[in-house]
Amino acid sequence: MAPSQAPSPVPQRVKRVLSGLLLALFAAWLVCSAVRSDGEKSAVQPRAAAERTYDKFRAGNVSLLEYDQNDLTIRLSIEEIIHRKRQTPFFEYQNVKELRLRSAVFDIYLSDASSSAEKYGIPFHLLERCIHLVPGAEKARPIGSYFEENTDGEPDILSRIQFDRLAVKIHYSAGTVLELAAEKAFLGGDFKYLVLEGNVKILTPKGQAVRTQQAVISRKYDGILFPGGHFLQGTFEKQKSFYRLSADGRLAPLPLPPDVRYADPLAAKEQELYDRIFKKLPPHQRIMFGITGPE
Repeated sequence: MAPSQAPSPVPQRVKRVLSGLLLALFAAWLVCSAVRSDGEKSAVQPRAAAERTYDKFRAGNVSLLEYDQNDLTIRLSIEEIIHRKRQTPFFEYQNVKELRLRSAVFDIYLSDASSSAEKYGIPFHLLERCIHLVPGAEKARPIGSYFEENTDGEPDILSRIQFDRLAVKIHYSAGTVLELAAEKAFLGGDFKYLVLEGNVKILTPKGQAVRTQQAVISRKYDGILFPGGHFLQGTFEKQKSFYRLSADGRLAPLPLPPDVRYADPLAAKEQELYDRIFKKLPPHQRIMFGITGPE
């Protein structure tokens, strides 16, 4: 019986080739795993980011029409509506919510009867109706009631409605139009005022043009307040002013502006909280947060 032969040694060159192949396969596996992991992350992150932008719902390209019998009364066009938790520079609320509308255009058409009754006044009941037509806005109520009642058990407290770019056109039966436009706007749940901010433009039915940085449309006093300076027909008026639309569609100033209150009570409470916190910070940290006023 022939003796068994030992297996012939594997040449070093073959060992090197096999080792190289194994390393290449391992490297390829690592690359594929990394690419797949990055792909999964990139697929998850945008979805998570999108979910974080709203709380209850998000809608895009909304168009709404309302008729009174056969007459068109309201036309709304809104690029985006977001229902979200109310946000501040440093935190967000849990049960206090807000609506944010982007690129909103409100067209209000007054019939002959309503125009003769309103003349060239501002139809606040129809402005409020515009807001109530927006999904989610029907639950708005005065923010002051939240301080007077126990609302911990309410999951959806709509405290304010904000606009990024707002245009309002009120079409009177005579064919004239009152136009309001601003980069930003907000109103509270009581619908007593509409605050316009940033590049505010107002054009009256008689063609008077107003430009300013802030204007307040007051329902209680049936007019428009300009808290700071404004340009009227190119002339700068630096004092606080209040106007009403006269019967002929022009701006009629009031000698003494009424006490129009339009501050958000919850925002005022937030500011009190910030003031208390920042007062305790050392000077260098106050500067870090952009606070340069007196301590």
